[in-house]
Amino acid sequence: MNSKVTGIITLLVLVFSLSVFGQTREDLLRMGNDAYDAEKYASAAYFYNKIATGSNGGIEEVVYPYDLKHSNRIKKEKIDSLQTDTTAIDSLTALDTTTFKISTAEITEDSSGLNIELSIEDVEMVFVHHRLAESYRLDYNYDRAETWYKKAVKSPHREFPIVVYRYGEILMNNEKYEEARDQFSEFVSNTPAEGKGSELRNDAKQKMKSCNYALKNEGYVKNITVAKLDSVLNNGTAVFGASFFGNESTIAYSSTTINQDKSDQNETYNLYFSAHGNDSWSAPELIPSPLSTAVNEGSACINPKGSKLYFTRWSKDECAIYASNNFNGKWMEPYKLEDINIEGYKTMNPNLSLDGKTLYFSSNKEGGHGGMDIWSCTLDRWGHPKNIGNLGTRINTSGNEISPYMHSQGNKLYFSSTGHSGFGGLDVFSSEFDEDFGWTKAQNLGKPINSGRDDSYYITSFDAKHSFFSSDRESCDDCGHGNCIKLYSCEQGPPKFFLDGFVFDSETDIEISGAKVTIMDVKLHEVAAIIETDETGYYSINLEVNKIYFIKGQKEGYFGDANSVTTMGLTASKSFMVDLYLNVIPLGEINIPGIEYDYDKSTLRDTSKIILDELYDFLVLNNNLQVELRSHTDHRGSHDYNMTLSQERAQSCVNYLVAKGINIKRITPVGLGETDPIIPNAESEEDHQRNRRTAFYVVGQHFGE
Repeated sequence: MNSKVTGIITLLVLVFSLSVFGQTREDLLRMGNDAYDAEKYASAAYFYNKIATGSNGGIEEVVYPYDLKHSNRIKKEKIDSLQTDTTAIDSLTALDTTTFKISTAEITEDSSGLNIELSIEDVEMVFVHHRLAESYRLDYNYDRAETWYKKAVKSPHREFPIVVYRYGEILMNNEKYEEARDQFSEFVSNTPAEGKGSELRNDAKQKMKSCNYALKNEGYVKNITVAKLDSVLNNGTAVFGASFFGNESTIAYSSTTINQDKSDQNETYNLYFSAHGNDSWSAPELIPSPLSTAVNEGSACINPKGSKLYFTRWSKDECAIYASNNFNGKWMEPYKLEDINIEGYKTMNPNLSLDGKTLYFSSNKEGGHGGMDIWSCTLDRWGHPKNIGNLGTRINTSGNEISPYMHSQGNKLYFSSTGHSGFGGLDVFSSEFDEDFGWTKAQNLGKPINSGRDDSYYITSFDAKHSFFSSDRESCDDCGHGNCIKLYSCEQGPPKFFLDGFVFDSETDIEISGAKVTIMDVKLHEVAAIIETDETGYYSINLEVNKIYFIKGQKEGYFGDANSVTTMGLTASKSFMVDLYLNVIPLGEINIPGIEYDYDKSTLRDTSKIILDELYDFLVLNNNLQVELRSHTDHRGSHDYNMTLSQERAQSCVNYLVAKGINIKRITPVGLGETDPIIPNAESEEDHQRNRRTAFYVVGQHFGE
């Protein structure tokens, strides 16, 4: 065969090969898009990966991956119940990704400012990189998602406007907090503060705070042991939502398994229970029909009498709370609760108070603060909801709050959130209810309970020494997906207490470095510690048992802020997070409204003493300040008379404060008469009243140093 013929044959083979390759690539893209639109993200990643890595052989070589063979309900449940609500995020997307077609090349700009025209193949590959990253994220395959987001952010695409934000989320999930903070910072810089995308921008700012929080390893409680429960319980491809089932040695939970030998099955989540005894768990028992059905059941709770079970039931069309009555040892046909289940919204995760009279739950129904919120309602004698209310902003954020659990001691609520400062994904928090002040600020339970992944459905025993929660912190190599949610136990050693937080500028919300944080032992009336915040405004300290602490933050140029915590009577380890917010000291006078005198006298009225009591508290908090207490009159009356009267009035205020304990060297009375009016040439009585005022003026900030 001569060389010419050989060349022609070679050319024909090459053309034929390219044709087959091109057709295969087009088919792989179509199958990837179809799987993605069907929310079969493991399959989508499989097809996109073949394009991205160039490993696409002939179509006959394509082996359909796991979730094309089996039900994808496992991932669907986690998306429905755990994933961040993306309503606002999705609105940023410019185009409908389900109808994507490669038709034209794109013009991009490189770092030098030169325009580069991309080929159709290049545009397609950029799209595939973004879709591959998204597929791995939605399949909770955190490590692989990071690899492809790293590529995707280098090649922006119009259909993925928040790729930088998503990359930051994945980096947080993988506990790479410095890199994540950089991504969120870039997103904040390139997103307008108002209008479209502003809510997500605020969320990114909150996640930057979370990265700072995590970098300090705040709240790490070293006497806690966390372990995955054995395979007797964790034998499903996803297992979650443990609740005490009648007693603390028996738990109910939701689980499903996939039999990989049967490709046509369509298994669902059902409720199981298992008892612990002789250092082992009994084999799971299915809570039978009519509770377990062909749809999905999970996150249940039983009332104190064992006569009623509340649980979540979800399908493609709804996610709602149902109840079932127990009659003669059998569960009756479940019914959907009225009033709390609203069509078009998700309602789930029921939990009861110790007396069974209050139901806590999670819902994204109207009236909340964004995403899923924690709500409560009272139950009448028949178990029907009434007095439905949102738990408020101490608990709920613009993110998601789910899986409430009211501790059996009665006033501490555990829940999971994406909106408070944490380590990534959902973290477990606690808040206590005070009759006078309501819910306290949410406290992160810290590591090792929390991680960069989703940690939720936390419950704990009466003595708080034995707990259970759900997490997807470990990869699931045998289930065909990324990380699947499993059950974990948590054992508490002797209680230990930890305090940390940040000091912020209250106006700008920027962290203040070099601020002084004083920790006072209230019972002993002595300073327990003085800490200086680091470059990120952070401070931390270990606390002792049975103590009451007063925490004060100060910085030159600012008024101080304070808070308090107590470890009195606590038997379980606890991490306290106390952020302090300082206000900038203004340059001029600070008016003190409400200080009044008898006519033509310097005698303080009782109402004035109430105001001065508040000023006393302020000066105790800001014990570094030296101030002038200034008294002013209106312009009526002679100059000498006004000067004398104002000096006497200022002196009466100082005398009152000194008598209460303020050091006389810190406060100077100054009478200014009519010499410094707010309203010159005042005519109305209202204007005269504004000129007749008492104010203080900061003259020094280093008293006692």
